[in-house]
Amino acid sequence: MPSTTIVCPAFAPPYTWRKEARERDRKEKKKALPVDESALGAVFASLSYTCKEEKGNQFLWDIDLHTGKFHQIRMQLSQLGCPINGDKLYGSEVDYRPDSIALHAYKLMFFHPITNEEITIEQKKNW
Repeated sequence: MPSTTIVCPAFAPPYTWRKEARERDRKEKKKALPVDESALGAVFASLSYTCKEEKGNQFLWDIDLHTGKFHQIRMQLSQLGCPINGDKLYGSEVDYRPDSIALHAYKLMFFHPITNEEITIEQKKNW
């Protein structure tokens, strides 16, 4: 496995993207691509994050999605030079598990659609 040094950037810039259809492999039929905001089909996406921990050249990210678009986290981290482990579609050279990438939500927060009560589901972090 090649050794690389990854610097955790200070911020993830917003980007515009569009889906790309591919014929080569069923797993690669859809991919978000960075495009100019004036491009046909472009959609704005934004997130913010902090790097919570670092182990070697791997990072534990705390990500807040502002828009929640198709492959948003995968695309934006890849554009920063920090693809998710196992995410070959977006440039990772690190193996993870078969048919899987190292992306996991440890905390979900949302508002109940009827009561408007804030609901939080949290798993103990273990990486």
